[in-house]
Amino acid sequence: MNSMLQIGNVVDNKYKITGLCSDSGGMGTVHFVDSLSDNPPFKLVLKYCKYDDPESIQRFCRETLYLKNFEGNLKISQIYDSNLEHNPPYFVMQYYPDGDLTKICDDLINNVEYQEIIFHKMIDCISELHKKGCQHRDIKPQNFLRNGEDVIVSDLGLAKVVCAGTTFTVSNTYGGTDGYIPPEFYSGDFKNASPPSDIFMLGKSFYFLLTTRDVRYIDGKDVHPSVFHIIQKCCDSDKKKRYQNLFELKKDLDLAFAVILDRESGIVRAKQMLSQIITLLNSENSNVTIEVVSLLDILPMLSKENINSVIEELPKQFFEILSQSQFEDYLPKFLDTYDIFVEDCLSQKSFEYAETVADYMKVIFEQSSSNQTKTTALKIAIKGAKLLNRYAAMDICSTMIYSIHDESLGIMVASLISSHATSFIADKSRLDISKCQNKAIRIAVEHIQNR
Repeated sequence: MNSMLQIGNVVDNKYKITGLCSDSGGMGTVHFVDSLSDNPPFKLVLKYCKYDDPESIQRFCRETLYLKNFEGNLKISQIYDSNLEHNPPYFVMQYYPDGDLTKICDDLINNVEYQEIIFHKMIDCISELHKKGCQHRDIKPQNFLRNGEDVIVSDLGLAKVVCAGTTFTVSNTYGGTDGYIPPEFYSGDFKNASPPSDIFMLGKSFYFLLTTRDVRYIDGKDVHPSVFHIIQKCCDSDKKKRYQNLFELKKDLDLAFAVILDRESGIVRAKQMLSQIITLLNSENSNVTIEVVSLLDILPMLSKENINSVIEELPKQFFEILSQSQFEDYLPKFLDTYDIFVEDCLSQKSFEYAETVADYMKVIFEQSSSNQTKTTALKIAIKGAKLLNRYAAMDICSTMIYSIHDESLGIMVASLISSHATSFIADKSRLDISKCQNKAIRIAVEHIQNR
C-alpha cells in the first residue's frame, strides 16, 4: 500500500492537502486540496491510488484516461489536472458540495415529478458513456453527484470500453457493489459487460432511491406499480429479458410517468394499441409482434379497472398469437393478470363468458411448450367454470385434462385437481375418469370422486 497522504502534505509541488473527503473507494482515497499555482472558481479534491500493486495502479490510470475522454461533457465528472507518473498517481477534479443522490431520497419518495426528472438525468449520464462504447460496471446512487440542478456520473474505476482490455485477468473475477452487481458478473461476464448489465444496476439504483431499502430484495411496497414494473424488468436475472438499451428504458419511463401524472391516458393508448392489433390480425400476412409486446408492456402501468377493461376486449386471435414461442417469457405475468381479471369480473358477466375464458385458456394450454404455463391456463379455466357453474366451460376443462400424456405435466395437474376437489371434478358425469390418459391424474380424480 502507498504511504497515505496526510493533511498538510504538498503533492507534486502543486496541491496542498487540507482535509479528507472520502476513503471509502475501492482503489482511491479523496482529499480536499488547495491549488498552489492558480485559483479555480470551485473547490478541488484530489484522488490518488492508495495501493502500489501494478493491477491497482493500472485500474486507477484507466479511470483517469476514461475521464479525460469525456473532457467538456457536463454529465461526466471532469478532470481538472492529473499526473499518472507521480508516486502515487493522482488526478484532481471539482468537488460537488451538494453530495450524491442518496441525500435526496426523502424528496424523491414524496415527489413523483422529481422522480421522473432525476431518473431521466441518471439515464442521460450513462447514455453518454454508452455512446462511446463504455460500460460503467459500478452504477449506484452514490456514484451520481449533484451540481445544483445537474446530475453527474462519477467513479469510472470499474468502467470498460467494449472490446478493450481489463485489469481483471481472471475470468471469474468481478467488481462492483453488493446488491447492485448483476448475476452474470458472478459467472464470468464482468469482462464482457454490456448495456443490460448497467441497466440492471440502474434499476437497483432507482429502487433504492424510492425506498432506501436493501436492494438485494426488491418488492413493490410503496413503489407505484408502473415504476415497479420497469424496475423489475431492469433487474431480471436473465439479461436477455431486461431492457437491451437505454432508449427502451427511457421510453417506458416516459410512458409510466405520463400515466402516473395524468399527462397521457394510459387506457386510451392501450385501447389504441389493441385496435391496431385487431386491424392487423384481420389483414393477411401481418406481423403483430411489436404491437403485442407494446400492449403487454403498457398493461402493468394501468389501474386494475383499466387493465380489466382492456382484457375483456381481447379477441381469441390475441391468445393464439400470445401462445407462440416468442411470447413465452411474457405469458406467466399476463396469466397472473388474466387470473385477477377472472376473479374480479367474471361474476358480472353472463354464464356464457366462462366458456369464453375456458376457450381462450385452451388455446394457451394446447400451444404453450411450458408445463407451468399449461397448468396455470387450466387453473384459470377451472376457476371460471366453477365461478359461473357453466357446463360448457367444464367440458372444455375436461377435454384439456383428458389430453394430458406427459408425466411431469400430469403430476402438476394432479396437484391442481386435488386443490379443486369441490368443483365439477367431483362430478362423475362431468369428468369421466376412464378418459384420463395420465396415471397421476386418474389417481387424483378417483380419490376425489370416491370420497
